[in-house]
Amino acid sequence: MKLLLPSLFLLAVLVFSSCYTPIYDAQTLQELPRQEPSPLELSASFELFNWRYDIIRQQECVEDSDGDTSSEDVDYHPIGFDLGNGLFFDLNDNLSLRIDWLLGIDYTQNGDYAKLTYHSSHHRLVRELDLTPDHFQTKIIRPNGRSNSFQTAYTINENEVTCGIRNNRQRPVLEFIEKGVKFRRWLGNYHAIEEVEPGRFHRLRYPKRRVCDTFVLSKDEISLSNNYLIRREVQGDRIQIFRRRISGRLHLLYTIQMTPDEIVVYDANRIGFSVNFKDQGFIYRHSNGTLERYWFRE
Repeated sequence: MKLLLPSLFLLAVLVFSSCYTPIYDAQTLQELPRQEPSPLELSASFELFNWRYDIIRQQECVEDSDGDTSSEDVDYHPIGFDLGNGLFFDLNDNLSLRIDWLLGIDYTQNGDYAKLTYHSSHHRLVRELDLTPDHFQTKIIRPNGRSNSFQTAYTINENEVTCGIRNNRQRPVLEFIEKGVKFRRWLGNYHAIEEVEPGRFHRLRYPKRRVCDTFVLSKDEISLSNNYLIRREVQGDRIQIFRRRISGRLHLLYTIQMTPDEIVVYDANRIGFSVNFKDQGFIYRHSNGTLERYWFRE
């Protein structure tokens, strides 16, 4: 039994846990050099490889056969919206920062080539990532020198995107429609996002094309299905992420602050993460102590 809960990344226990420390103190945040964020956008897009850093991650409550419950992250959805400044909001209501955008890679158009090395403080393994216009390969290198490789094949053309999800056999994942993207499932209903007028999208449930949600871009704000609001504060040089309560009032969840070489995402307690661009890549630092590094290799 699964009950979907509108949980938020870095809230509740995580915020108050002693294991989490502010990403910066208040004075340092104030003194960081500012860079104005790019204008917001609202465009149908997709992300195939779960290459994301969570800002808001939905959770579901799972009950086992003994009646015990636990929380699990809701899966990423491959389609959603690019909101500008690397932000991606998928159809499972997960908001994230795209890693491919941070690296300056765009495989969603005509494909891209990249050879990367990745390392995380969570383990001693090094990963070599190879992205080409038709496959994404991960090579895991162990301290003893042994390695294993995993490859996901995919194709992108003017009509559809296919991906080797099961046994690397490529199956249709999504289909491009006139003004949006349709997510294709092998069984049951499926969803699409379609632009009904400039800056306004509907989420449709097929086969009856029932409108489920509406997403609207208006100047420096994006309304996401009446649940969240993204606001670009031009004078404050920042992006703010709000949750819309039942009463209609807005509750600030996160602030995104940019400098010439860093992006900082934090909540009211300054819990969050930073991405620092350096050495042909970047370093990701989280309030829970996680350090990750991506860099391009020859």
